[in-house]
Amino acid sequence: MSDYSVVQKLLHEIAEPVASFLEKYLPKIRSDWWYSCVVPALPEFMQQTAQKDNLKALDTAALLKVFSKNWESLRPLAQLEFVLLNYLKEAQTIRNRWAHPPAN
Repeated sequence: MSDYSVVQKLLHEIAEPVASFLEKYLPKIRSDWWYSCVVPALPEFMQQTAQKDNLKALDTAALLKVFSKNWESLRPLAQLEFVLLNYLKEAQTIRNRWAHPPAN
């Protein structure tokens, strides 16, 4: 198995627990959580096509963006440690590095 496949597999595996976490806590932030917490965090091309109230249909990159954009509201609600924000940003960096390798 190549390094690329291993990283892709690991990134795919974190999507389900991140989606489950967000499904549990985003509705506690606002009743219109999909439109106030999820849609604004998505890239423009995904905003119209994302299935309403279905976080598990989003890819890892989108889920990490939603988590990151809602960090300030999620942190006290779920009693998250600040170190988790570092892990979240690192996961985004790793995902972007492997999804968009340098041309050389």
